[in-house]
Amino acid sequence: MPEKITDTLQTQTYLLGVNDIKGLMADGSIHDVANEEVEMVRGLTRKEVAMRSAGLVVVDTNGNILYRTDKSHLQHFFPILSRDFAMLAYEYAKFGRPLPIISVDSHDVIGCDFRCANCLSGAGLLVTKTNVNNGFEPPLEKYLHILSEIAEYSKKRGVDSVRFEQSGDGNPDMYEHRAALIREARKRFNMPTVYVTTGSLLNEDIMTALIDYGAFIRISFPGIDKQTYERYSANTGYTFDDSIERLKTLVKMRKERGREREVLIGARIALRPEEEQLYYGFGKLIKDIGIDCVQAVKILVPAGLKYNDFKLTPTAIEQLQKLKGLSNKDFNVGLPNTLDYIYYERAIEDRSNFSKICYSSRIEPVLTGSGIFVCTKSDVMYKTKYRFGNFEGEKGELEKFYSPQNVAQVTKDVPSSCKTCPSILDNLLFEKIITLTKKSAGPLSFYEIVNG
Repeated sequence: MPEKITDTLQTQTYLLGVNDIKGLMADGSIHDVANEEVEMVRGLTRKEVAMRSAGLVVVDTNGNILYRTDKSHLQHFFPILSRDFAMLAYEYAKFGRPLPIISVDSHDVIGCDFRCANCLSGAGLLVTKTNVNNGFEPPLEKYLHILSEIAEYSKKRGVDSVRFEQSGDGNPDMYEHRAALIREARKRFNMPTVYVTTGSLLNEDIMTALIDYGAFIRISFPGIDKQTYERYSANTGYTFDDSIERLKTLVKMRKERGREREVLIGARIALRPEEEQLYYGFGKLIKDIGIDCVQAVKILVPAGLKYNDFKLTPTAIEQLQKLKGLSNKDFNVGLPNTLDYIYYERAIEDRSNFSKICYSSRIEPVLTGSGIFVCTKSDVMYKTKYRFGNFEGEKGELEKFYSPQNVAQVTKDVPSSCKTCPSILDNLLFEKIITLTKKSAGPLSFYEIVNG
């Protein structure tokens, strides 16, 4: 294991490229850095780079910055970096590189011990049980066959490590072979797990597998103190304090197994009307435990309501900004892009700049049971016509599912008929890089902005 990077890095911002490292000045100019700094930045693990990430820069052959975003999207992409994502779009547009699958979001169980208000999987649970119930909780060997198909498909297209998100359509802890799946996915196919759960049914075997072979463990909190947790989870057997203790256990196990520099542990919270005075205190609590990040998100507006009727109060905004102040290279705070409302809609507002092709469906599909689908939006994903195919255990299935003819058929109404998009960030960024590539005569370079 590499030695821990100390705090000898100079206080400045670096640009981390595939083959080089530059410095980024406050005025936006780019400069060379000393060899010692280059070596120290190169010594950062992927987790440490992601923790320090402050966005993405695209540079032309003359060293001019063509595009810059200061959004790191740590919890969205990890263990992928935004630089990796942008380079994929560039090579696709510039050289016609066939698109690999870089991430798969697996919904493999349809049960939960919680009944969380405004659950993002709530609608999906109902639709799934009535429409596409077949193939859920597949036997381990069939599941591994599916992963082998995905890994082989992507390796042929230049990607040898696919991000494997496991969230279930409910509580992923309930899958009988979860620990073995996490281990074998990494050992056989180099697929690091991103695990999203309440943690309520985590056992030692699953936690050990996650620490040894996973990349990111994210615990979701329905509420951020004892009262709101109980109210929004509707679970009487697992409490806020239990979830905090679960985080402490994971942090302890990670340290004991020497994986502090590789495994990301985080928490996810939703904006709630009655939590406006609690955000900073919760962030301070979990930071002191030793976890790496917290993400505060808006949730989809409940049916029948309008999101713009629910403004964030000045107190809530102040608390969230104070929470953001806890961020440093050891603790990352992710907030909504704009602190305006509690709820949101993933509406496609500007179609003139939105992609005509649903790139996310090609590179980040959803595995629902044994079927591979376009996206996680319930009224799209759970319709058979938006399924690329259903794995039956044959060799080369994914090549058939992703044939140009089948992809064109499955996605012919996507995104042209979509009013909202769960992968709106990914599609917008992919399209932006394609546009820049087509407008630029020479090659482009991509850098992760990394704080020193």
